Amino acid sequence: MTIKAVILDVEGTLLKRAFMRQYSIVPGAADLIDRLRRRGIAVFIASNNFHDAYAVKGRLNIDDDKILHADQVGAKKGGRKFIQHVCSQLSISSNQLLYLGDSQNDCYEAVNSNVAFFLAAWSNPTYRYGFPIEAPLKFAELVETFFLKEALWYYQIDDQDSLGRNVTMRALLDPDRSRDKGITDLLKSKGARGTRTIRGFKSNEYLSMHLFASVYLEGLHLTGSGRRLIWCMYPGHDGHYTSVLDAFITMISRQFHERYIPSLIQRHTPAIHSSSARYQGNASRVTLDNQLQSIRIDPSISGKIVGQSVIVIDDFTTQGYSFETARNYLLNAGASSITCIAVGKYPGRYYARSPKDGIVWDSFATSPLTESDFASKLVQPLIDADALASF
Repeated sequence: MTIKAVILDVEGTLLKRAFMRQYSIVPGAADLIDRLRRRGIAVFIASNNFHDAYAVKGRLNIDDDKILHADQVGAKKGGRKFIQHVCSQLSISSNQLLYLGDSQNDCYEAVNSNVAFFLAAWSNPTYRYGFPIEAPLKFAELVETFFLKEALWYYQIDDQDSLGRNVTMRALLDPDRSRDKGITDLLKSKGARGTRTIRGFKSNEYLSMHLFASVYLEGLHLTGSGRRLIWCMYPGHDGHYTSVLDAFITMISRQFHERYIPSLIQRHTPAIHSSSARYQGNASRVTLDNQLQSIRIDPSISGKIVGQSVIVIDDFTTQGYSFETARNYLLNAGASSITCIAVGKYPGRYYARSPKDGIVWDSFATSPLTESDFASKLVQPLIDADALASF
């Protein structure tokens, strides 16, 4: 699934008002529209004002059926009618659409419809919401780079454990591509190293936007009905969280008015550093027990995640020990569904774990659980090497 359409705000974003009925087109606006069209993307323009909408019709070669205004759709921006009109006309879902605008009304129209909002910073640089875009052609570049990819994930699992509970896991990269592009160093150093330029973007921005696009295009941000979606990170062995991923989750959760609880999953005691143990030849120490006996769910939110959908983000996974610990602890705490997303997946089989009959524990407290308390089921991944082409 890729982006099929964009909505461009008129006044400020495409049109500069000089005096009364005197207008000029924002430099680069015509090239932006032409570039999107060449990619097969339907371009709509939107305004609350009938006259403003038609002021750009001839200058930007906009067809009548691609002009949106309040009189036509039946409401002003912010009421979702603009988004609904486009989705209905093209028979597309909201996550096949992007919105570029410069005002609070534009933002409300997009966000209230679960559509990604990008800020035309050349028109309103002080507005503090959405992804800021410096110039019209930068928006075209962003769409082409991140939102037209067919292969969203390198590695994905959609299966069930032995109790019939869903196992949903995604990874963007393999270890080789992640290392070669500096992503591994960027994440392992918590942003202190590894920053470089990838196709004109800083590596942290490039990674975050690719993660965002894959989540958005698949519709994973729509998992929770009625905004009942929580984002969190899996902690490192020392209990700390990766700053680059923190910035990503902050960005995506704000975009869709969802909850981000950074410390939802906590270390109550340090765990063995998995990669160091493997490097030192002590791989036998890296077991599921290492996670089960050092993790708990934040006691302060006890009862508040019942019936909630949770997305757990981590940097890398090998055999899924961290994700399976998170999945079982969160389900045991009452969450309704868990989606686990890693930046990279190292080689290794993935076993889904489920508690054996009679195993009971408190997810909000320290636990003596061991691997023997869980049944294991080998789940089959789908690996798509085409996803690596984006990097």
